[in-house]
Amino acid sequence: MSARPSVPAGRPRGEHGGGAPRLAGLVGLVTGGSRGIGFAIARQLTTEGARVVITGRDQRSLDHAYAQLPSEQVVAVEGAASDPVHRGRALGAAVETFGGIDLLVNNVATTAPRSELTSVGHDDFLAAVETNCLTPLAWVRDACDRGLATGGGSVVNLSSALARTTSRTGLGVYVATKAMLESLTAQLALELAPAIRVNAVAPGLVRTDLAAARLAGDERAIAATYPLARIGEPDDVATTVCHLLSRDARWITGQSILVDGGISVRSAL
Repeated sequence: MSARPSVPAGRPRGEHGGGAPRLAGLVGLVTGGSRGIGFAIARQLTTEGARVVITGRDQRSLDHAYAQLPSEQVVAVEGAASDPVHRGRALGAAVETFGGIDLLVNNVATTAPRSELTSVGHDDFLAAVETNCLTPLAWVRDACDRGLATGGGSVVNLSSALARTTSRTGLGVYVATKAMLESLTAQLALELAPAIRVNAVAPGLVRTDLAAARLAGDERAIAATYPLARIGEPDDVATTVCHLLSRDARWITGQSILVDGGISVRSAL
C-alpha cells in the first residue's frame, strides 16, 4: 500500500467554502483506478478536490498511477476487487488515512468469457456475474458498513452502452451482466435512499487498452458510425462520473447515464 497521509484540518468532510473545488473535503474510492477509465476518474476526483483511494491488481500499474497523482490526496492499495480482505484494507485506508468514505466508484469489470451464450460454461458465466455484479454489490455493502451514508454518500457503477442492446462480437455474457448491474443500481438507489445516491454511467467505445484490439486498423470507420464522429476518451466518462458524485447531482439517483457519442440513437433501419 502506498500512502502519504494527512487529513486537512479546519472543516468537516464534505464542507467547503466559496470558490473551493466542488468535491473538496470528500473521500472517494475507485476500484481499478490504476489505468484507463478508472485512472481518469481518480485524476478528475483529485482535480475536483477529493482525496482518493485507488485499487488495482498490479502493483507496478498502481505505482505508475500513484506517481501521476497528487500524493497528498491519494492512497493506492493493491489487491483483487473480489477479495473481501482487500476490500477491508482499501476501505480501512480511506477511513484511517482520510477520515471516512463518501464516494464509491465501481469500475472493475471483465469482458470474459467471449463466446456465444449457448457455448458458455456454467462456471465461466458465474465468474462474470461475480466480477461485474456481485463484486460491486459487495463494495457497496462494505462501504456502508464503513460509514458511507454519514453525511450523504454517493455511488457510481460503471456499466456499458451494451447493457441496453445486443452484441454479435461474442460479448453476450458482458451484455447480460451489465444489464444486471443497471438493475442492481436502480434497486440499491431505492433501498439506500435518502442517505446514499446510487447511479451508473454507461460508456460507448472508449479509447483504452481494453479497446485497442477493437480499434486497431479500423478506428476511422468505427468513429464514422458515431453521430459525434469520434471514439470516446476516458476523460469523457470521468467528467460524467464526477458530476454524478457531486452535489450538483443531488436530485439524481437510480439512473444510468449514457456517455456514448450518440451511438445509441443511431437507427439501424
